[in-house]
Amino acid sequence: MATILTEDFNSYNDGNLEGQGGWTLRDGTSGQIYIQGTTVKEGAKAADGQGTLDCNDGKTGSQLSDGRITYYARMGTADKQGCGFYLREGGSTRIQVTFRAGGYIDYYDGSAWHHLKAWAADTWYCVEIEWRSSDKKARYRVDGGTWTDWDTTQTAWTNYLDTVVICSTGADPVVHQYWDHIAENPLPTLQTILPSAIASLEAFGTARLNLKLFPSAIASLEAFGSPTVILVGNYIYPTGIASQEAFGNPTVLPGAVIIQPSAIQSAEALGSPQLNLKLFAQGIPSAETFGTPLVIPGAVIIQPSGIASLEAFGTPLVFYDQVIIPTGIASAEAFGTLKVLREIIHIILDGQYTQGSPGVNRVYIIGKDAEGNPVYGTSLNQAEIDLVGERLDFTQDLSIPTTAKAADVAAAAVAKARLTGARGFIVIPPNCGQELWDVIQVTDKPTAQSQQKYRVIAVSFDYEPRRARCQHKLILGAP
Repeated sequence: MATILTEDFNSYNDGNLEGQGGWTLRDGTSGQIYIQGTTVKEGAKAADGQGTLDCNDGKTGSQLSDGRITYYARMGTADKQGCGFYLREGGSTRIQVTFRAGGYIDYYDGSAWHHLKAWAADTWYCVEIEWRSSDKKARYRVDGGTWTDWDTTQTAWTNYLDTVVICSTGADPVVHQYWDHIAENPLPTLQTILPSAIASLEAFGTARLNLKLFPSAIASLEAFGSPTVILVGNYIYPTGIASQEAFGNPTVLPGAVIIQPSAIQSAEALGSPQLNLKLFAQGIPSAETFGTPLVIPGAVIIQPSGIASLEAFGTPLVFYDQVIIPTGIASAEAFGTLKVLREIIHIILDGQYTQGSPGVNRVYIIGKDAEGNPVYGTSLNQAEIDLVGERLDFTQDLSIPTTAKAADVAAAAVAKARLTGARGFIVIPPNCGQELWDVIQVTDKPTAQSQQKYRVIAVSFDYEPRRARCQHKLILGAP
């Protein structure tokens, strides 16, 4: 699929947008939309509607009967209208999306406005639009959420869409309205994967991770003994090492973290050391498990200082999440038994997320009291009704004797419809603590899941030794 044009505003000069890169005044008052470099989504510049009068600036690109476009927008003040974005055929507006004063990002179908997402001031939102020629309809989504149904537009286009217009609503005092990164697709996102639930140091074996190691000025192999250094995305610069005797009191400084064991008396004290970074080890019973000493940092800083010799470690106590700083160690007795404290994070091997709507969002129950008179009870899910309209389930149960009981049964039926609707699944390594109906948080940046809460409504265990597969599949529902 193609788009009308791509625009990031980064090559423009600060000041009036009109006259730069093909942008011209299309409606309203000239000189109300500016280029600035203070508030941007990406790069160095973004457009800023900061005038007291209405202004529509536009740019013409490719003629497309089918296509898609993405843009980022941000309002500087709450409860105001602005950040309009139009797609036109020549001079006629066909598709319109606007941040409205009611607090929602809305699109217009020719007769009514429809909510896409609630907006807050000083927050960037990613809006995506797709259109098709087969029935002259469009669909929309915000921040990677669920697409709307294909819907009619403000007016149907005759042949194609070819012009992008950004619309600044004038206000006094000024309301800043920002646009950035107009393109076919959203900006890429990054994901962090943390390996977790490592039972013990024995689990490492001879595993190796990708490494970048830069030893310099090393005269011969004898300078190290038989060391193994394992790093992820960091750097170690041992310099000026001429021979094994040259170690004396070595200091090793990697790029993103600090490892600084000091006052080591001789190279013989090292044995065959290993540095394993960005691995999460838990359940270490004592210092004897180490054998050849290993230092395992979590993410940021490891800085044991003032260590007289390696014998001073004994059974160290490690406080583990982001920072490990055992300082001023006098003797082995100072440590007690090794403890590892860390938060529980499980990696996601695969996942799929949907935002469905329950088949029933209002339930009406009819019962009968002791005298034979009818009793009534009803319950509804107003949020779902606002989104998809009323979906009514009408049930008669003559065993219900009171209005209060009828209302309770109706509420339970609405809750059951909400909780049992599947919203996707995730696949994770086996988790012995996972239980049915647990509420979990999911962060999966490529799919715009950030601490999204789900309830586990089904669990399956997949074990296939021949395919080296051992994993849990969690079916997700509403929290």
